[in-house]
Amino acid sequence: MARHRTRVRVAHWVRAAALGAAAVATATISFEWDLGRDLVVPLPLLALTPPLAYLLMAALVVRETSPLRCLSWAMAACGVNAALGLTTAIALSLSHPLSLEGAVMRAFGTFVPAPLIHLVTAPLVLLALPRLAMPPHAGRVRASSLRPAAAALMIALPNYDDVLRPPAAGAWSPSPGAAVFQRTHTDDVTAAETSAILDMPVVVGAMARPTLVPAEPMVHVAFDRLASQLPPEVFLLPPARLGESLREPHALVVPRRLVIAQLAEGRVEIPWTLLEDQFPDVALAMPRSEIRHRFPDWVLSLPMDEVVSQIPTALIRLAGPAADLSGIGQFPAPFEPGPPAPETPPEMDGPAMALAAMSGSPDEPLVTLARGLASVLAPVTALEWQARRIAGRPLVCFTAPALDRPAIEALAARGLTLLDRLATWSIEQVTVRTTRTACVMTPLPSGGVLAAAVHRGGPVAMLEILAARARGTAGGGASAVMAPPATLVKPVADGHSGRVGAAARALEVFGTLVPAEAAQEGGAPAVYIFAGRADAALAGAARVVHDTLVARHDEAALGRLDAVALRRGRERVIVRPLQMPAGGPALLAAAGEVTLAGRAQRAAARAATLLEAR
Repeated sequence: MARHRTRVRVAHWVRAAALGAAAVATATISFEWDLGRDLVVPLPLLALTPPLAYLLMAALVVRETSPLRCLSWAMAACGVNAALGLTTAIALSLSHPLSLEGAVMRAFGTFVPAPLIHLVTAPLVLLALPRLAMPPHAGRVRASSLRPAAAALMIALPNYDDVLRPPAAGAWSPSPGAAVFQRTHTDDVTAAETSAILDMPVVVGAMARPTLVPAEPMVHVAFDRLASQLPPEVFLLPPARLGESLREPHALVVPRRLVIAQLAEGRVEIPWTLLEDQFPDVALAMPRSEIRHRFPDWVLSLPMDEVVSQIPTALIRLAGPAADLSGIGQFPAPFEPGPPAPETPPEMDGPAMALAAMSGSPDEPLVTLARGLASVLAPVTALEWQARRIAGRPLVCFTAPALDRPAIEALAARGLTLLDRLATWSIEQVTVRTTRTACVMTPLPSGGVLAAAVHRGGPVAMLEILAARARGTAGGGASAVMAPPATLVKPVADGHSGRVGAAARALEVFGTLVPAEAAQEGGAPAVYIFAGRADAALAGAARVVHDTLVARHDEAALGRLDAVALRRGRERVIVRPLQMPAGGPALLAAAGEVTLAGRAQRAAARAATLLEAR
C-alpha cells in the first residue's frame, strides 16, 4: 500500500505539471501566432483580478472551513499564477528575440491572453494537488499548542469511528469496565472548556488497559489462480500490475466462515461485492456501482486445493462413537430374536463402492488400470471415479462432487470420438472449459481415454500435469487413424486493421500470426484462423471440434461451452465458438507455442469479444 500511495502522489504531480506545461505552451503559441495582441486591458485591473478572483473561488471551493483557510488557498493560487507567468516569460525569451525583462512585461501584462490563461490554469493546478488545494486544518496547529498532558489525554481516547469496519489485522477495544468516549474536534471546544481541560488532572494509570481482539480467520488465495475469471473491461491494469495493487499484494483474502459454509457442496463461490474493496479505485475502469449493475451475479470460484489446505482438519473431519450393538439380542419375550440375519457389507463412500464393484467384475485389467490412474491423480482430492469400456476401449472418468456424472461421461465419450478423428495430429490432451466445469481428457496408449472434471476455478493446471503423468502409466494399444477433412482457406484482407486485426494483436501471446478465414460452407461453420500460416488442416480440425463437442454440447448439465484446448507438446490450439452478428455458426482457432496456458485462454477470450463486436 505504501507503493500505491507513492504512485498516486506521483500521478497527482505529473497531472499538475502537465496542466502547467499546457498553459505555458498555449500562451507561447498564441504570442507566436499573434492571437489576441490587439486586446488592451489596464495593468492595474490585470494585477487586481487574480487575488480577487481567487478569493471568490476560495469562498466556493473551501467554503465549509475557516476564513484563514480560504485566504491560504487564494494565496497558494496567486503563487501558482506567478510561477506560470515566470515560466511563460522564460519560454518567450527562449523562443523569440526578446530580453527577459521584455518577456516578463508581456507575460504579466502587455500580452493580455497570457495573464488570462494563467488566471484559469492556476486553480486547476491546485485542484490536481489535493494537499496544496486543502491546506492543513488550523485546529491541528492549535492542538499542538496545548500542554503535553492535555494532548496526551486527547490522544489516549480510543477512536471508535471504524467499529463497523471488519479489522484487517487486529483491532483494539476497551475492557468490559471502560467507558466509550467520542473524540471532540478542537474547533468545537470553547475557551472556557479548553482551560478546564488544561487544568484537569491527568491520571493515565487509571485508564483501563486495552485488550487485543484476535482478527477473524481468513483464507488467502493467490490472485493468479483467479485472474482468468475477471472481465478485462472492468480493469485498467494488466493482471500482473493488478495483483501488485491489491490490499494484500498478489492475494485475495476471504473470511474462513464463508468458505466452510460451502465446503459440503464441493466448490466455494464468493460474490464480487465481498471482494471489491480489496481492489484500488485507480485500477477500475468504471465506478463500483456500475460494475454491480452490469455484473449483478458475478461470483469468483476459489481453487479448492488452496482452500482446503488452509482449513483445519478438525473443522472437516468429524468423528463419532461407534454404535454399541452387543446387547441387541437380549430383549425379553415376546421380543425374542429370530434366526441371525445374513451379514451385510459395511457402507462405503462413492470411490470405495465403485472400486468394490469393479473388483467383483470379471474385467480385472480395467480395474488395475483404474487403480493406477487413481493413485497418480491422488493429489487432487475429492475425485470420484468410474470405469467402463466403449467398443472394447477403456473410459475412466474422475469427477468432482456435485458435478453431473452422466453428462461428464457423455462428454468423455464425445472426446474419445474427437481424438479418433484427430489421431494423425497425435493430440496429447484436450481441455474443455465451460461456465461450470473444466474437463481434461487425455488419450491412453491402450486406445481409451482418461477424463477428469473439476468445478470452474479448480486446479485445472495441476490436473493437466497429473493426467499427462498418468498417461505414461497406462498400457499400450492402438486406435483407428482418421485425418481431418481438407478445408479451403484464404488470408483475411484486413488482417492488420478492423476486427480481425485487433483480434490478431490480442493473440500476440501465440507468437507471429497470419490471420486467415475459412468461409461457411453448407452446415460447416466459418473459421477465423490465427496461426503462423494459413493452415487448412487447422480449420478442418476446428470443424471437427465443432461437430463432436460444440454442436452436441449439453449446456443444461455442464453450462455454456467457452473453449476447447488441444495440446501437443508446447503447441496449443484453442477453439472458441463465436456468436456473430449475422447469426451463423463461427469459430475462432488460434495455434502456437504457449508456455502460459491461462494467459493464452484470456487472450483468446479477448479476441473472441473483438470478433463478436458489431
